[in-house]
Amino acid sequence: MTTLRLALRVTVASLSLLLMAGGFLLAAAPPAEAHSFLVSTTPGQGERLRGSPESVVLDFSESIDPATVELSVQDARNRPVATTPFELASGGLSVRSSLPPLDDGIYVVSWQAFSDVDGHGTFGEHSFGVGDVGDSLPSATTSSSSGRWGTVASWLFFVGLAAAAGSLAVQMLAGGPECWDRMAVRAGLVTALAGAALSWADRISAGTANGLVLATINAALVAVAMWAHTVSRRPAIPLGLLMAAAASWSARSHAASIAGLVGTVVDTVHLIAGGIWVGALIAVAVRLWRARDGGQAPMAVVRRYSRLALGLVVALAGAGTVSAFQLVPTWEDVWTTGYGQLLVAKVGLFAAALALAAVGRRGGLRFHRRRLLRRSMSAEAVVVVAALAVAGLLANIAPPAPASAAEALLGPPPLEGAVARNAGLAGQLNVEVASDGQRMDLKVFSPSGAVSGTEVEVAMTAPGDKESDLLPRPCGAGCYTQELDLVVGATAMRITASAPGWTGGTYEAILAWPPGPVAAERLDEVIVAMRAIPSLEVFETVDSGPGSRVIEQRIELSGADFISAEPYAGGNVTDVRALPGPSERLTLYVPGSQIFAVIVLDEQGRMASSRLVSPGHVITRRFSYPAP
Repeated sequence: MTTLRLALRVTVASLSLLLMAGGFLLAAAPPAEAHSFLVSTTPGQGERLRGSPESVVLDFSESIDPATVELSVQDARNRPVATTPFELASGGLSVRSSLPPLDDGIYVVSWQAFSDVDGHGTFGEHSFGVGDVGDSLPSATTSSSSGRWGTVASWLFFVGLAAAAGSLAVQMLAGGPECWDRMAVRAGLVTALAGAALSWADRISAGTANGLVLATINAALVAVAMWAHTVSRRPAIPLGLLMAAAASWSARSHAASIAGLVGTVVDTVHLIAGGIWVGALIAVAVRLWRARDGGQAPMAVVRRYSRLALGLVVALAGAGTVSAFQLVPTWEDVWTTGYGQLLVAKVGLFAAALALAAVGRRGGLRFHRRRLLRRSMSAEAVVVVAALAVAGLLANIAPPAPASAAEALLGPPPLEGAVARNAGLAGQLNVEVASDGQRMDLKVFSPSGAVSGTEVEVAMTAPGDKESDLLPRPCGAGCYTQELDLVVGATAMRITASAPGWTGGTYEAILAWPPGPVAAERLDEVIVAMRAIPSLEVFETVDSGPGSRVIEQRIELSGADFISAEPYAGGNVTDVRALPGPSERLTLYVPGSQIFAVIVLDEQGRMASSRLVSPGHVITRRFSYPAP
């Protein structure tokens, strides 16, 4: 037997033993200990308030560790709101923080807390509106501002790229380098490498893995371009490497973070065209000043450069226009934000440079007026260098945040009064449907939260077998709503959902109207009865959608141990209702943690079966009790 075969057999045997041991432990494992589920928030998600609330309150199912609580409030422009230190209430089940008077607008509450029982963490956000929230407000953007070292790194890289790439391009136009050209290329490469290295160090300190990889590639490409310029007389090789370095730099730009590959391509074209234009302009201007005593060669180079510059300016203008539309959401942002004002200054400098170029080329080239050419190109070079400085600032200032509809940020107002609810899985996606009899709200989300690009199809069968297709309007990522009058009886909602990156499917929800009476006290009685049971058997299946392995497991434990792990363990649940039917059934909804449950009771008030829907899972249980 070869060593390879022996190693393979040992590996297979070891994995088999591990799987057997894991299966045994899984089958024998008791249910998880109690977690602190978020039950509700005040103000609630999407709530519109006429006036400023006095405080923010978070209610949990179990007591939490006060040392782990973090609570913050921001307005829609990400500006922090000063809150008082939080206070615990209701035996550690509630966290309360007072608020100052709030202006009209949308506010986002962020929190984290860990269970005082088992250390399980809860993190989340919700938003509410105060007064007139208007039609739209800015929301968070994926790009951010850099520190001063990031700005310095950008300036060094841009200047170095322009000096090296422009001088290399002029060498190709002139058919050979001058001494000054070689010096300019070397100085530009050293400067660009310094900028790349500083950017790499900045990424190290920031701890961003993706940005660090791109910064490393960028520095490596500049270093290879330096080596290629040293060993090769062909300017095209180091010029091509510099273009690749520009592309790697652009992959970390604001346009790339917002528009993806399209933003990267646009920014790469913008950077390369601008760099070659600026660098070549300065290189040609220097040639003109060095040839003041005569000679026709500089004029020939100027003509070739003018044709090249025309193409570069067209590419630069086109890429800049596309980038501006990507990064500046509205015309108002052009005048009211620092980013927009810098963009206007850059456009103004660009227009001034074009005007100087037109005057110089028309009068200087047409009538061979070298003095006019030298002066106009020198002035043009000063203007484009100023534009380059502004570009360095723009690269490190976050662009204006895109405007989002207030309803998309808040969602529809919470349903009030009697509400019929149902929830389940459509493939791997959670589906929640609720109605107050006049409006239907539908939420679709993945185990990790709402997904942009979600699509739904809804077919309704009302009592009397009357079928209809519903076309709810979107109200945010995975959110849909529409006015809908429910008739008395059971209405079936067949919901087909899909989302990018997730396996979709269909879930049929039954909404009973009117919903049963509030039964919070009855749930408390059931919790007390279950805790008093010394021993029971739980037969549990967990379904996570397509691809999951659904196996019923048998668990033997006490009623108190079972109840302690449930989200309603502390009885701190308000949305509990009794369902009509031959058997006694209760439904409950934990909005803070998006948990929906249906509990079927036996004649003795104990749980006969239950169905609990949490993000990404449907947990079905049946219970067996020892004979008296």
